[in-house]
Amino acid sequence: MSRLTKKVFAAVLSLGGLATSAHAGVVLPFNPTGGAGGPGVVNVSSFDQLPGNAIAVGFNKPDGAGGFRLPNAGESFNLQYQAATGGLFDATNTLQYAYGVGNANQLTWVANLTETVIQAPSPGASTAVFLATGGTLMAYYNAPRVFSDLAGTGFTTGTLVYSGTLNTSAPVSANSGNFTSTTPIGGNAGALDQNGTDNYPGILSVGGSGGTNLEFNTTFANTSFFVGGLPSVLGLFLADLQTQNNIPFRTVDPAATFFTGQLGVGSVGPINGGTTAAGAPLAANVMFASDASTSFNTVVPEPSTIISASMAGVAGLIYSLRRRRTNAA
Repeated sequence: MSRLTKKVFAAVLSLGGLATSAHAGVVLPFNPTGGAGGPGVVNVSSFDQLPGNAIAVGFNKPDGAGGFRLPNAGESFNLQYQAATGGLFDATNTLQYAYGVGNANQLTWVANLTETVIQAPSPGASTAVFLATGGTLMAYYNAPRVFSDLAGTGFTTGTLVYSGTLNTSAPVSANSGNFTSTTPIGGNAGALDQNGTDNYPGILSVGGSGGTNLEFNTTFANTSFFVGGLPSVLGLFLADLQTQNNIPFRTVDPAATFFTGQLGVGSVGPINGGTTAAGAPLAANVMFASDASTSFNTVVPEPSTIISASMAGVAGLIYSLRRRRTNAA
């Protein structure tokens, strides 16, 4: 899949409360290895992740009779994501640096989120819509390369490069997502692991696809990597992580575990996302193959916002001067 077709995650550095704004793309000076060898500083417009893993923990709910039911609108679940960066690209989509050559190093990303169901799915082929209400995004650098998609390990190894928390004041569209199942009730789309060798014989999956938009307030950016710190701008600083979720797994091995210690494939039942012939879910958790990319933007206030703020300041100054003159009299 082309990097340019992937949907959007976002990480945001809040520099102040601005009523009106516009997005502007940024190219960042970035040291891929944090100064430890490598090519030195390169200009980065996007961080292209390799296909990774995501799991919706507790998406389906206990039915009170020892089984599971589909979630209702308003109910929440935990979403976990982990993947490694493949390469860094400039504004012309030209590769500037590739991670993992000769297993030398890695730049990994993990996200841990709470999401609430907005539109509940129905049994079989249907669409669910959800809204993120909290969570974190982090990136780590390590040399050598130690992560394993299959084992689900090594994604939080090394030096913290970036961290952010979900921007809960963002518009609903900035923190929402969806997933559409294309498999009828009681059916499946074949093996869960269709990426070369089937590492989980007998574990099947439904078919489907979707994506999620997320926006995070930046809490840390390692200046050994983000050279000179983040850009000093009037407004917000964004790092957009673009992702698309699919099942079955065709481009990456399904993970046995996740960075939190959460069990992966062993927690999704005999058919990942599957149901009984009566439409009851077979397990609480659902896994996805996630393909992602991270880019950077600034949010700059519109001229009208700047003018309004300036006029308010002028009005305050005039009032202050008049008050001083009155008191002096």
